Amino acid sequence: MNKENLIIENVICEQMPGPINGLGEFIHHDNAYSRIQAYLKSMKPISDDPNFVYGNIFGLDFFKNLINTIDKYNLDNPSSKKIVGIRVYNALTARPYLPNPKQELADVVIVPVLEDGSDISHVCEPHEPIQPGIEIAAIPLNVRLSGGMPCPNQCR
Repeated sequence: MNKENLIIENVICEQMPGPINGLGEFIHHDNAYSRIQAYLKSMKPISDDPNFVYGNIFGLDFFKNLINTIDKYNLDNPSSKKIVGIRVYNALTARPYLPNPKQELADVVIVPVLEDGSDISHVCEPHEPIQPGIEIAAIPLNVRLSGGMPCPNQCR
């Protein structure tokens, strides 16, 4: 594994090309393919393992629910506390419905991001206080998404 591919300088956030809500791009199939292949190449030899997980699949209903929850949150909160992006964290999760229910498998945690670039809740730090000025009741309980199915090596 090439550790250099997974570590970047913190200054990258300062070089962001514009507001958070404008980040991202739609790409052509060929571009997606080459990006995934470059990642797999950087992860050798582990990526040669047929059980190596390098993606997750989520049901569209959960994404619709997430977007609807964010839209409602944004309508109910002042503009300075609007959710304008999504951050995806790599994670490990045990899935009780699989043959080995205690095995932790690759997963992601998807968390809404506020205009100032902070997560709506600090999921990387235990018991981090809620952002100043945000009422606990204003943060929807289902505003974080996780527990997709490891894929593509684990997909049907």
